[in-house]
Formats: sequence, structure tokens, C-alpha cells
Amino acid sequence: MRALRLLLIPFSLLYAAVIRLRHCLYDRGCLSSSRGALPAIVVGNLSTGGTGKTPFTMFLTKRLLALGIRPAILSRGYRRLTSGFILASTGNGAQMLGDEPALMKRMLPDVPLAVCEDRLEGIRRLASCNPPADVVVLDDAFQHRRLRAQLYIVLMPWDQPWWYDLPLPAGNLRDIRRSARRAQAIVVTRCPAEIREEDKSAFRSRINPQPGQSVFFASVRYGTPTDLEGKPVELSPDTPILGFCGIAAPEPFRDFLASAFALKKFKSYPDHHGFTASDLQSLGTELATFATPTARLVTTAKDAERLLLLKGPWRERICIIPIETYLADGEDDFNRLISQAAGH
Repeated sequence: MRALRLLLIPFSLLYAAVIRLRHCLYDRGCLSSSRGALPAIVVGNLSTGGTGKTPFTMFLTKRLLALGIRPAILSRGYRRLTSGFILASTGNGAQMLGDEPALMKRMLPDVPLAVCEDRLEGIRRLASCNPPADVVVLDDAFQHRRLRAQLYIVLMPWDQPWWYDLPLPAGNLRDIRRSARRAQAIVVTRCPAEIREEDKSAFRSRINPQPGQSVFFASVRYGTPTDLEGKPVELSPDTPILGFCGIAAPEPFRDFLASAFALKKFKSYPDHHGFTASDLQSLGTELATFATPTARLVTTAKDAERLLLLKGPWRERICIIPIETYLADGEDDFNRLISQAAGH
């Protein structure tokens, strides 16, 4: 694999040159950009997924609500089977919205949420909703330069910092590292639950924030297990489980399952994998080898959105582990930053 990546470096240099030229054209006004019909906060990253955008977007939305600000969420709806602008309603699934927007709508049913490939058009349509939102949160639009947002937040995983990565295809960076300078805030995600001050200082030093640029550290906590209908499920540390997921960075989830339960096997699928009845039957067959009626199939809430329409005898053995983001510190500074962006 390392040898293959080395062979791909010339293509990475070409890719980075094209991205750099594109940014230059926007920076010099050769390509136009404009404000949206509502104030916008963009959550994004430099790499190809796995930074925790969806949990962080939900955390950010809840923070806005707690501050008395009315947010809306706009997503492109990656891998949905529809196109154009769709204003979500409770019950819309992953096929219509995409798995991440469907999850956010289910977790935040009272927050207006829409999907649209054209972010400016999506914001314009959201602005006409009644009652109107104060601010729109975009869950993956850092590279969408046609929009000039009021606030840009770039996420970087603690365990995969961009200074150890390369541009596509040799690495996982879909944007050049210098682009992070456009963000007013950099959030280091997937941090350990307990972070030493010297470790945070070392990260800040490597990030080298620009004047006026804030750095925050975020961790995740895992919530109470539920079934596919959202009802709490009892899982003891001795419960034998088969963990599975189709997310970009499965390792933290796998490590949590191994620490909290009797993880017998873990199966990882590609990000946004479209689960089939055959997949579920295969997982159930493996679970049957544990030879205990208490054994469970355990997955993430995001994956559950792609499982809801599946039928089969193993459906009742599926448990969902919700994931929630929180800031290690600096919440007051973060609140001021997002309040200003929303015009409050």
C-alpha cells in the first residue's frame, strides 16, 4: 500500500495544483462568490470524511438553540436517490435525504432541514420558510466557494492531523492545507476524554493558527443503546456483540465497543454503504455462531438510517449506539463566535 501511494504522488501534486488554482481564481474575483439569503455557518474539513461532521453539526445546532437562535440545516444529501431542493419532514429516510441528513432530522425534528446540491439556492429557499431561520448551518460546504459564509469551522481529527497527510489520490486530503487559513475556527475532533494541557499546546503549535483564528478541542461520548425504533436496550459489559458499521473512520467505534462490551467480531463496510437484506442475513448468520440468545448486532446511529427499511428475523437483534460531540473547554468563546455569525 505504501509503495502504491508513492507511485501516486505525481498525481497528488497535479491535484493540489488544480485546487490551488481554483482557490486563487476565487480569491482574485475571477470566479464569483456571494452571501446567502441568510447568515451561514459552514462546518467542513480538508480530508475525505471521517472527521465527525455530522455529530459536530448537531452539537453546533443545539448550541444555537440554547442561545435562543433559530437555526436551519442545509446539506447536499450525499448518496440520496433524489435531486434538487427538498425540505425534510419527520419520517423522510436516507433514500430521500441521504443518511446523515436523515439522522439529523430524526434527532432534531423541530429544526428546519433541507437538502440541495446548490447551496445558494438551498439557502434562498430556506429563507422563505415560516418562521424564518436566523442562521443556516451547512454540514459540508467548506470547498463550496460560490458561497461566502459568515463563519467557517474546519474539523481535523486528533488521530489523523492533516500535517501527516497528502492530497488525493496518494493521501486523503481533498483540499490543500493552506485552505485552513480561511476558517475562523479549527476544531480538533475525536480527542481523548482527558487531554493534557501540554498536548493541546503542542497541537496548537503545529496548527499555527492565524491572528484571530480560534482552536477548540472536541471529544465524543456514546449514549444509551436503543433498538431501531428508538427504545432503550439493556446491554451489559458481558453481552456478546457483533459490531458493524459503514463509516469513514470505524476504529474509534470499534475501540469503544471492545472496551464497553464483549466484542466477539467487528465488520467494517465502506462509508455510506447501502445495506441489503443479504448483508443483514449474513450478519445474523455470524451472530448465530455465538450460540446465545442475548447476543446482539451493534451499529451506529448513522448506519441505522440505512437499515430502517430492511426486514428480516435479525432486525430485532440490532442495537444502535448514539454518538454525541462536546467541547473539552472554550465553550463560552465558541458561543460568542457562533452568536456573532448569526447576527446576535
